[in-house]
Amino acid sequence: MEQELTTVHHRGSTLHDYLRIIVKRRWTILAVSGAVLALAALKTFTATPIYRATIQILIERNPPRVLDSQAQPIYDFYGEEFYQTQYKLLESRALGKKVADKLNLRNRPPYSQMFARLPADADQNTKQRLEENLIEVILGGLQVEPVKASSLVNVSYSGPDPKFAAEVANALGEAFIEQSLDLRFAASQEAAKWLEKKLAEARQKLEESEAKLNRYKREHNIVALEDKESITSQKLEQINKELVAAQTKRMEAETRFREVEAGQPIAEVMNNPLIQALKTAEAKLITEQSELSKKYGENHPRMIQIAQELAATRGKINAEMAVVKQTIKNEYNMAKAQEANLKKALEDQKTVTQDQSDMGIQYRVLLRDVETNRALYDNMLKSLKTTTATENVPATNIRIVYPALIPEAPILPRTGRDLLMGAGFGLVLGLGLALFLENLDTTIKTPEEVEEYLEIPSLAMIPHIETAANPGKLPNWWYFTAISPWPPRLTGYCAPTSCFPPPGKPPGPC
Repeated sequence: MEQELTTVHHRGSTLHDYLRIIVKRRWTILAVSGAVLALAALKTFTATPIYRATIQILIERNPPRVLDSQAQPIYDFYGEEFYQTQYKLLESRALGKKVADKLNLRNRPPYSQMFARLPADADQNTKQRLEENLIEVILGGLQVEPVKASSLVNVSYSGPDPKFAAEVANALGEAFIEQSLDLRFAASQEAAKWLEKKLAEARQKLEESEAKLNRYKREHNIVALEDKESITSQKLEQINKELVAAQTKRMEAETRFREVEAGQPIAEVMNNPLIQALKTAEAKLITEQSELSKKYGENHPRMIQIAQELAATRGKINAEMAVVKQTIKNEYNMAKAQEANLKKALEDQKTVTQDQSDMGIQYRVLLRDVETNRALYDNMLKSLKTTTATENVPATNIRIVYPALIPEAPILPRTGRDLLMGAGFGLVLGLGLALFLENLDTTIKTPEEVEEYLEIPSLAMIPHIETAANPGKLPNWWYFTAISPWPPRLTGYCAPTSCFPPPGKPPGPC
């Protein structure tokens, strides 16, 4: 009667089992590892070497003062946004085009070949696409890496030609400085145009006021006024002085107010101790958050706490900024109101003065108008001269700290790392394949596996003896006894049985 063999629970693999598998499948493991290593070596040694040249640039938020007449620069309150803008300018297509033109890429191989193959009747779009390709050559290998806790930035260019990589990096630094000067020059030109327009208006007012004064003097035959002035005249003069001061104050307040509305930094913000303290605290929190983010995730209690503290600090900064802005706005409104009141007071005083001494007071009014217009004209002329002078003096906030050198060794491929990774991956793949093949092999090969898988005792193991005449076939038992007499200890036959039907196996001595 046939009986089914019940499979028992495996006892689990041991280190000895794995070592046995490794020894057994060693040639498979070595073959796979060698093949993967050979592929890695082939890829590594046939890869094009890539070189990287790096230039270090210093970016300050304000240029140095070249002329004594220049106003003291105010540091940009939003420093991080300023630097991010500079980094984007370094990666801009406009700067890439400057570098391509500076290096004359369209006339140097291999890029000149693209333009040489260009038909003479090619349209503008085709030429533009080729120019864009040159820009991509520059931007494709560009890498901008700010140096932490400093105003320095490392600008690198990577490519197969080490000399060309150094040329691009250095040309980019020079082009970046030129671009900064161009932008500042354009801003100075805009300011000069605005001042010229206002200066022309002030000159016209001055000429009109002087003409009125001279006409009045001729009409009334005025040569000189009495030294002693009446109280009314003195008051008129005082109000007029206050009006000039109020106008100047209003212009200054208006300038600050316009700067605040435009989001520009002002001295009141930078000199505010509370804002500075909050900014210092914000910077510390940002630094701490950056350091902790390397260890913890964003849901870590400490990271959450720092985020809350940072939000609270920024809220305080915004609140204090709002207070400063409101204060400046109030000062501007007060200055306008004061100017308006003084203008009204001046007009009222003019009426009173004219009633007392039309001729003398009218003369003084015209004279004061001339002086006021001349003062405004002189101030604007001085500002225009200062702006014009600064246009012709190169002052930039960007400097090259360390130029790019021609790299001696490539950064890619990394031969040692690639070969080591190839060997490691090949070894892992070989071990995995060996374990997979061993798992597919379900034959029983040792007495221990008999006892483990079948739960029956193993009495002995009969070796598989092959003959030279007929390999794979056991020799006849009687032939075996004829050539090898029984040893004295053999006392009989052993008839082993199989665990599978049909029962019975050839007998043997025991």
